Amino acid sequence: MINLLRADFKRLFKSRVTISLAVLYALYALVMIVFIVAVDQSRGGGYGKELMAWVFVQTYSIFGTFPVAGCGVMILAAVLVGADFRNGTIRNKLISGHGRTETYLSSFIAVAVTALAFTAEYYLIMCAVGLPIYGGMALSAENAAWFVFDGSLTVVSYAAVATFLTYTVRRYEASLTIGILAAFAMCIVTGLLISAATQPEFIDEWVGWEADGSPIFETVPNPDKLSPAVEKFLLQLSYVFPSSQCHWYYRGGAPTWEFAAYSGALTVLFSAAGAGVFAKRNLN
Repeated sequence: MINLLRADFKRLFKSRVTISLAVLYALYALVMIVFIVAVDQSRGGGYGKELMAWVFVQTYSIFGTFPVAGCGVMILAAVLVGADFRNGTIRNKLISGHGRTETYLSSFIAVAVTALAFTAEYYLIMCAVGLPIYGGMALSAENAAWFVFDGSLTVVSYAAVATFLTYTVRRYEASLTIGILAAFAMCIVTGLLISAATQPEFIDEWVGWEADGSPIFETVPNPDKLSPAVEKFLLQLSYVFPSSQCHWYYRGGAPTWEFAAYSGALTVLFSAAGAGVFAKRNLN
């Protein structure tokens, strides 16, 4: 396993795509800092610490819609696994005496650890540049640690899904395309599920105009409000996707043990399924 990991990490770190991803993560952190500085100044100042806390939880997605972590992990998996299938490296690993489960797990670990390194890169740059500007952020050390812990598990579960997908598809270009589309699809689906499950009980409905031209609103029951049982089911269903955490963080939600448990379950499920499928697959 050690030799496999050494070889996998070497290929990832030598890849121009991986280097480009590292640069993009650094730029992402810097752009977010520039963004909150501009927002703070436009509001007259005094909001820096709150904005820093908001940026801190944007590591995994932009505004809860663009799956930064998901796309990054899918690209890494395609670079490593897809390229290995294309170049015949997978077959060479097996011929040299490495087991299929060992080979699969080595790929998963390499993708997961590299993705976590990119996450750490974002945190380090964001904190190194942003904290001296505002002198801190409106987020306790305990909550910040929770976000890092829960978010890291989210990234690992993304890596499990990405490794499963690339070992199933096997082709570099196809796994790259399908992986990125899957990351966006998961983000869209979880957004719709969470939105449907968190509808307010009442809404303001426009009913006409005042004599002076101002609109008249009336508070009425929300026709899109679902029953508590259905809402709970949709929320539980949204937790199946790693992207659900990204949406909750963007909405101001806090990380929970439930998220961590779902991420762990996803990682075990997809890793076991992927290793099992690969163990029986004919490489001819």
